[in-house]
Amino acid sequence: IVMLETGQPMHFYDIDAIKDQEITVADGFEEEYTALDGITYQLLPEDIVITNQGKPIGIAGIMGGDDSKILETTHGLIIECASFDHVSIRNTTRRLNLATESSLRYQKGIEPMAPFKAIDRAVQLLIEYADATAIEETVQIGEVDGLEKILHCTIEQINDRLGTNFSQEEVMDVFERLDFVPEIEDGVISVVIPSYRTDMEGMADLSEEVIRLIGYDRLPSTLPFMPMTEGKLDEQQRMIRTTENVLSSLGLEQCITYTLISTLKKDNAILSNDEAIELAMPMSEERRWIRTSILPSLLGVVAYNQARKLSSVNVFEISDVEGRCQQRKHLAICLSGPLEMTPWLHEETPADFYTLKGLLE
Repeated sequence: IVMLETGQPMHFYDIDAIKDQEITVADGFEEEYTALDGITYQLLPEDIVITNQGKPIGIAGIMGGDDSKILETTHGLIIECASFDHVSIRNTTRRLNLATESSLRYQKGIEPMAPFKAIDRAVQLLIEYADATAIEETVQIGEVDGLEKILHCTIEQINDRLGTNFSQEEVMDVFERLDFVPEIEDGVISVVIPSYRTDMEGMADLSEEVIRLIGYDRLPSTLPFMPMTEGKLDEQQRMIRTTENVLSSLGLEQCITYTLISTLKKDNAILSNDEAIELAMPMSEERRWIRTSILPSLLGVVAYNQARKLSSVNVFEISDVEGRCQQRKHLAICLSGPLEMTPWLHEETPADFYTLKGLLE
């Protein structure tokens, strides 16, 4: 209930299972540990765990341990409420394949004041519904950052960013409704951001809150200013269009192949443009490199068709090729059979060096 109210995960330990009533957050353990679900998990040194007298009693931010769980005979509780590094919790959750309500909340981030609110609310509910007594003072280890954040802006900055003409009274009213405690001095508005608004980081966020609450219908409708240009092809576009028309009229088929290629095609690149660029996260081995030559891909098209009994395959492609130092536009042509055939006249244009030379001329 407290976690749903405050967003802060908590864990309750049986006081008899915690020697000297001491718990410590630590890492560096590499051993097997049985959690509350009864499954044994392999801990690694980078996993954060809750310990008592140097022994793990819970996987921090994810699940408590079977050796310190609440029993019917439990007569006292130790409440643990902490802020953990969300990256570490996510890595441990993924590796152990152990996703819990607690780990999901830690991964998304929790507001700085949530642990204080959760502890107070839990104690209140224990007193009210469980007749809890002998409540000891809360022990805090470490300091919590980000409890108070102060941002500054002016009316002119807000209006310039939004393209509006809001008055000072309207903007101040928005900040008051958001409990930002606004104060203005010499035209500068200072606001105190509550800890639960972890999304507020700068003036841009303040502008967003202003237009969100006042209403997007207050944004003026304007037409974008665009310089008039003449709609026509530039010199390179005209050259490409002419090349495509000439080659197509002479009997070649235009192809469009993948820009990303395999390591094999990269290594077999013919007339390569530059040193190839490798993708940091390729979708597959077949799409690992940005190609520096079109020919390996075009030869693949010819091989694909010849494998399906199409012996006369004459194709071309115009495409960008990119390396580490430059980007250029290449034309590639593959001839694998007679370019033209007239059976009744017994004439044909063979696919040889002179035919290719004539095409280029």
